Amino acid sequence: MLKKLNEFGERGGIIRKILAFVAALVLIFGSFAIGFLVSLYLCAIIDETIGSAALTMLSVFTLLPIGGLGPILLLAYGLPGKHKSRKDEKEYYSAFSASLPLKVNKFGELPHFGKMFGSLWLKELLRDEVFHRYTYQSGKEARFLKVSESGKWISFLGGYLPIDLIIGYNKGKAELYTVDGNTILLPFIAQSTIFSRELENFFKEKGEYYTAVPEHAWLEFAFTNRGKDGALAKKDWGTFRYLWEKNLLNKYKKNAGSSTDIYERVLSDKEIKRIVRDVKAGDEDLLTYLNFDRYKNDQSVCNGVELLRLLGYPKNVEGVDFLFDCLGDVDEPYFFMAVEVLKVYPKKVREERIEYYAKLAHENGDVEKFGGLLYLAKELKYEIKYVDKMKKMEDKKEEENGLYQASRC
Repeated sequence: MLKKLNEFGERGGIIRKILAFVAALVLIFGSFAIGFLVSLYLCAIIDETIGSAALTMLSVFTLLPIGGLGPILLLAYGLPGKHKSRKDEKEYYSAFSASLPLKVNKFGELPHFGKMFGSLWLKELLRDEVFHRYTYQSGKEARFLKVSESGKWISFLGGYLPIDLIIGYNKGKAELYTVDGNTILLPFIAQSTIFSRELENFFKEKGEYYTAVPEHAWLEFAFTNRGKDGALAKKDWGTFRYLWEKNLLNKYKKNAGSSTDIYERVLSDKEIKRIVRDVKAGDEDLLTYLNFDRYKNDQSVCNGVELLRLLGYPKNVEGVDFLFDCLGDVDEPYFFMAVEVLKVYPKKVREERIEYYAKLAHENGDVEKFGGLLYLAKELKYEIKYVDKMKKMEDKKEEENGLYQASRC
């Protein structure tokens, strides 16, 4: 009981700590008083029944300490029972890794991830980030929740959190859940409706999310994070999150969800293959899955790319524009996946769309999309004609300006 009160106090602000302290004092002194009085009563019964001064004194020195201190020890440590050996615990947590005894992390400027990656390194990353109030799909701005321009971080109540590594939120407990199976306890004030509503709506707009630490989360985190050159070390957190969730679902998800889940969360291989089968059989229309804006998060977009990869050419011919939509940001987990799938399309189809989107990106001033197209062209060993044309126009313009300046001299 005292351990639970201690956890209750640690998981909140000053008010919660005071309540936990007062409750602990009441329990300690109350249990001591009750135990002491019961023991005293038993000593009186022994004295009246037996009438031996020696036995009475023995009962006083034996029963009073046990009666007074016994309840306190029970409150602190619980009833004695069989404890697991270190070997048993290791085997247990290998099989049921989600229940690893991970400590609840208090909220702060860089909760949990400051210890995970190092505060100085994360602050260096955040130095180039610019934050704005989050705008909901309704057009309404959040008052307390901010998102970075890169879309990789959120700022809430003075804390900074990487979006891709936060897998869930529990409104009632005011807890956030991390990709490595840890829990971040939000400040006591976060339980207020004006704060919790903003965070809850944010997660809802990002698709499905966990409301508790998923079983085996820690084990799959360790499995996905193998090697120093993994996605986590490279700051490719979106890809890491996708691979982690994919591993988790492939191993432990038994029942397939509905086909509309493709927009909400990562699908297991089994779920994706079911959609592939339905599309090939004509039971599903591929165009249904080719609306890029319908996908609610970066990881769910990977479902669409994987669907096109498994369909193969020419079944996936309608998906070429969807794949080019995936080239807008090299930092997203679906970018390189889309590049690999585009490599299997016919050369003519690829080159026509590269020219079309290069012109469109240039005219719209979309630098990131233009950069993505240049990367694809380099991978395909293709020289973009539109780029050559623009270079020649720029050279000609500079030459004309030079002749004009020379004539003025």
